[in-house]
Amino acid sequence: PGQTTTLSVQFDPASAGPATGQLSISSNSASGSTATLPLSGTGTIVAALSGLTCGTSSITGSGTDACTVTLTAAAPTGGFTVGLTSNNASVTVPTTVTIPASATSAGFTATVASVTTTQADTLTASAGGVSKTFGIQLNAYTPMLSINTASIAFGNVAVNTATNQSVVLSSTGTAPVTVNSATVAGAGFSVSGASFPLTLAPGQTTTLSVQFDPASAG
Repeated sequence: PGQTTTLSVQFDPASAGPATGQLSISSNSASGSTATLPLSGTGTIVAALSGLTCGTSSITGSGTDACTVTLTAAAPTGGFTVGLTSNNASVTVPTTVTIPASATSAGFTATVASVTTTQADTLTASAGGVSKTFGIQLNAYTPMLSINTASIAFGNVAVNTATNQSVVLSSTGTAPVTVNSATVAGAGFSVSGASFPLTLAPGQTTTLSVQFDPASAG
């Protein structure tokens, strides 16, 4: 008499929605051999961070990358805030992004500055003890001009007879290259085929025509 004991009643829903049940306690109590307690609860899906993705994982030069954070379920009333970080100073992101109530995702922009050497960056989204990452490679922003020949030999050309040869200029770097001018020295030589200054995007080429029109023998 006067002694007590405590039971722990657990509710662990396997799916969303309302649930009911009952707890029955049998005894030799004078007030009744069985006490019945109705049980009720509602299973809910708690939103948690599930992913971080961006539009591209490789960027050359400066630019932006559109990124998205996603949840396992719709954000609650008031929204769901996710913290953001970047481990490379050349890539900046907002401190946080908030997924609106009832939404399952939200976007943000990663801003990338050009680098002179190839580097790596890891974006991290964190919320509620869960972290997701996305890697971005930063490619060196290097202009490079290549010429298809080291010399041009016209050989024997009759006086007052113009002969042409081609020279191909190629942009072989990872950034646009600007050709400021192309000039020639020497009697009888001239160049044409392009207007300067000329900017060539990576992979782009242009062809110059070099002419030899000797006015005298020798």
